[in-house]
Amino acid sequence: MRGPRMGVENSSDVATADDASSRKVWIGIGIFAIIFFFFIQDILGNINGGGIFSIKSALQAANSKAEMIDVDGAGLRTVFLDSAIIIVIGACALFNVNLKSRWLSTIIMLVMVGAGFVIDAYYDEPIMTYLLAAHGYTRCENRDHDYGNGKSKIWFNNYVLHAGDCPAKRL
Repeated sequence: MRGPRMGVENSSDVATADDASSRKVWIGIGIFAIIFFFFIQDILGNINGGGIFSIKSALQAANSKAEMIDVDGAGLRTVFLDSAIIIVIGACALFNVNLKSRWLSTIIMLVMVGAGFVIDAYYDEPIMTYLLAAHGYTRCENRDHDYGNGKSKIWFNNYVLHAGDCPAKRL
């Protein structure tokens, strides 16, 4: 009489264990990426007055009707990067994308980060302009400036409460 062999697993059991392991790895990668980009964009950016914290400060200044407000030109980047990370990592975990393929994993990471940067470039400034316009501010591109050195350089967009406070464009 032949019974089940000891130590031999059913092939469907192995697949589900690999799928669960792959999901855990994708979720771990997603959590790491979110924390990493928050640290790089916002914690280090806050040293020079940038990041998402500059948006909070700008909205507080708008509520108190400050004459001029500077906002980090990439203040919402972390929001867009995190959104792209969650969507891409969620899709990879849902569809059990194989992590053993380095090319596929690399392409997924590049798409994830690239999508966040593209969405940020397209939507960041219009969202901030809209939010501050609701408080009566207009964008003054002639007062835009940067602060910091090298990789820690932050570009600030300037908004004024009265359009007359924006100097004429230099030729």
